[in-house]
Amino acid sequence: MSSQAKIYEDAPEEWLRGVRPNFTLFYAPFIANSATSREAAVSMREKTPSLRARVLEALTICGPMTDEELSEWFQMSGNTIRPRRIELVKVGAVKEYGTKKTRSGRNAVIWGVA
Repeated sequence: MSSQAKIYEDAPEEWLRGVRPNFTLFYAPFIANSATSREAAVSMREKTPSLRARVLEALTICGPMTDEELSEWFQMSGNTIRPRRIELVKVGAVKEYGTKKTRSGRNAVIWGVA
C-alpha cells in the first residue's frame, strides 16, 4: 500500500462519515462510503496542493474569474479546477466578488483572492 493510500486508511472515523471539522489544505476531501471518490482523492494527493497554489496564483495575477474562466485559463476540466477553488473558499483564501454571464448565458459567481 502506498503512503498516500495509508493516509486515507488511517483517516479519523468522522472523516469516513464525511465530517471534516478541521479542514486543512493538506488533505484532498472525498465522499464518505464511496470507494471511487476515495481512490480519486488518493490519486490527486500529490497534485492537489500544487493545483490549489496555481489557482490562487492565477486569481492573484489575473484578478477575479469564474470557474469557467479558470478552466479555460488552465486548459483543464472544471472537474479538476473547481474542487481546488472550493477548498480555497473553505479556508478563506478566496471569496465571491459578484456574478457575470457565462458563454451559455447563465449567471456564474466571480471568484477572487480574499
